[in-house]
Amino acid sequence: MTTKAQDCLHYQAFAGALARSIVERAPSDGFVIGVQAQWGMGKSSAINLMLEAIRQLEEGVTEGRRLRVRPFNPWLFSGLETLAAAYVSELARVIDETLGDGSEARSAMRSGGGGRTRSPSPRRCLRRSPGCSRTGPPWSPP
Repeated sequence: MTTKAQDCLHYQAFAGALARSIVERAPSDGFVIGVQAQWGMGKSSAINLMLEAIRQLEEGVTEGRRLRVRPFNPWLFSGLETLAAAYVSELARVIDETLGDGSEARSAMRSGGGGRTRSPSPRRCLRRSPGCSRTGPPWSPP
């Protein structure tokens, strides 16, 4: 499901509310949102509806002022190191798109912060969050 016209799960209210809160409260330095639910609960559908709602909310906003949303699907990668490398690579790509050349940011990411600080192990960074065993959406569809 990619549009609200196809919304047979009645997720539009949730997706619209999430989109409004993102557009209205987005910090200038960025942030990350994770969507977690059991397999088959409609996470991808909810995300697609949210992305559609964000596009609609930002109609008329100049290109440079629009949010940059980059979906990242960790299920596409096997192994923690591959996942961490893919995430950092995608982050570097977004920085390149946002700031132009981005060679300094890319170089700093490859060297673990430009030699100033040592990056923590991906295993320590990617621990499971409390409450991640939640089974179902935190909202009630109509």
